[in-house]
Amino acid sequence: MLKKSLCWAALICVGAAQAQWVSVAPAEGGVQFFIDPTSIQNTAGMAKVWELMNTDKADGEGVRSSRFQVEYDCAGKRSRGLEMLTFGQAMAAGQPLRTMGPDPDGWEALPPDSIYAKRLKMACAN
Repeated sequence: MLKKSLCWAALICVGAAQAQWVSVAPAEGGVQFFIDPTSIQNTAGMAKVWELMNTDKADGEGVRSSRFQVEYDCAGKRSRGLEMLTFGQAMAAGQPLRTMGPDPDGWEALPPDSIYAKRLKMACAN
């Protein structure tokens, strides 16, 4: 089991290192979002993409950045989280602190003219 976990952690770190992060918008309040356009998969009006949230400083749990896979319903303008990894270093560097599965809240509507809508637009553009 430990060997399998170490293999997954190594693959995740390699994937993060090879990502081509593109800023979604200028940093606001010490938080900046990025998308890896090379990870975008569009199928029948749905888009999956890897994103990254980077903060100026760590939160109370030591999290400085999060890397997550999001699925967008392009026509319905909603999203849901599929997987998330948190990191103690900027730009998802180092070993993950925590790995989580799908967001239990499921699909969420995205407010227009928000950072979330900008992320959807970038993911669904292809």
